Amino acid sequence: MKLYLRIIAGLVLLLGLSTRVQLHQESRFTDDDALITFRYADNLAAGRGFVYNTGERVLGTTTPLFTGALALGLRLGIPPGRSAITLDLAGFFVAGALLYLLLEQRGRPWQGLIALLLYTWAVSGLMLSDIAGMETPVYVAFLMLAFFLYATGRTLLSAAAAALATLTRPDGALVALALGLAYLLERRRLPLRELGLYTVICLPWAVFAQIYFGSVLPHSMAAKQVYAHTHWMKTPVEIFQEFFVGRTRAALGVLAVGGAIILLAAREWKLLPVTLWLALYLAAFLGGGVLVHYWYLPPFYTPLLALAAVAMVSLPALLATPFGSPGSPRHALVKALLALPFAVVGMRAGTAMESAHTEAVAGQRLLDHVHREIGFWIAAHTAPNARVYAGDIGYVGYVSGRRILDAVGLVSPEAVRWNARRDPVGLIREQRPDVCVVGAYGRDYPIILGDPWFAANYREEARFRDTSHPGPGWPETDPRRVTGYVPDYRIYRRTTRP
Repeated sequence: MKLYLRIIAGLVLLLGLSTRVQLHQESRFTDDDALITFRYADNLAAGRGFVYNTGERVLGTTTPLFTGALALGLRLGIPPGRSAITLDLAGFFVAGALLYLLLEQRGRPWQGLIALLLYTWAVSGLMLSDIAGMETPVYVAFLMLAFFLYATGRTLLSAAAAALATLTRPDGALVALALGLAYLLERRRLPLRELGLYTVICLPWAVFAQIYFGSVLPHSMAAKQVYAHTHWMKTPVEIFQEFFVGRTRAALGVLAVGGAIILLAAREWKLLPVTLWLALYLAAFLGGGVLVHYWYLPPFYTPLLALAAVAMVSLPALLATPFGSPGSPRHALVKALLALPFAVVGMRAGTAMESAHTEAVAGQRLLDHVHREIGFWIAAHTAPNARVYAGDIGYVGYVSGRRILDAVGLVSPEAVRWNARRDPVGLIREQRPDVCVVGAYGRDYPIILGDPWFAANYREEARFRDTSHPGPGWPETDPRRVTGYVPDYRIYRRTTRP
């Protein structure tokens, strides 16, 4: 039976891989944030250093390991976009295989197969992340590898996988914390060898980052927190809702709680790191206040699906116990009836592929016809040494090749203190960029466009909009522009001397 299920699992993964390849080919989707990492990789491969703007040592990407892999690909003649999608698809496949094996080796192969089916088609955000060109699928693969190795008793190797996850994204440190807590609770002693290996693997990068950038933590982490707090002001309740928006996600979340309780009641300590990780990851977001972008979902939902699958298989049997002994016809009938709602959850999850396709196609259309075109315009209408103020810096920075003054502050530390004051014009007045790309959405644009100093020193020269979106047609005083994204950008050139 195990071999039979493994064959089915392999076919599911291959089908999921083929649908993602098709999704990428039809949409050519590459997220705006991915190109920030591409530019770091370009500069690193060209010998200009681990920098976004040449000469500015700011760690504005959160994924040093992924950046290094893209830079290595460039040295071998492989464009970063091609390397990124290849690594993403490999990450999807490996993470899915490990999700199935994690439950199979604990004697739950059917739960593993259900978890794999949900992983492959349940949440559109997972599918979108798999083709976005970002580090997320690779990160999730390391995450699942750490859980699998711990569950099979190879705790030292599990610590090594957690270290690789941390080098792929800094919140991977929470993986190590979850593993360490589980080890302590299970064995009543500290995992000293594991901690030593984790430190040895992470230490070289930490030393380099401290010397080169002046900080071990990416500057983008602090910049996002300041910007989110002053511009979006999401409460913990709102952030929690963003994780579980929609009936499918909410149902999976409830099922996961049930699965965690079932595993704890069964003293399934080998799977305890999964529950601890979900609690730590969610708590970090609730406390950090940053926006929940779709690429933050896979590290949460992939292991969560393991718990949800446990509940989907175990709960009907448990609830049917009062109606007869296991194996009796009445027990089997009641169990089948109780399983029907869970089947409905699975069937509703199948609509995620259509949602992911729509989002990918529409998203890339916007990026091509707005963000990319802004980059081309800047490249054609500014000097090579021009400095450009912009908030969405992925395509704009990568295509234009100009020095970027990042309004959010990911690669521009000087923006953070002005964002803390909610004074975007203060940043522009201080830095005097040659060109300002002002998105007509969010809380900053009314401040900028209504400022007399800005009006006296900058002149509008171009405007880029995606007319397929209703937002550009809204009046500039429409409150929907403040609370949501609108693909409507104005380009201003400085008319006075710096």
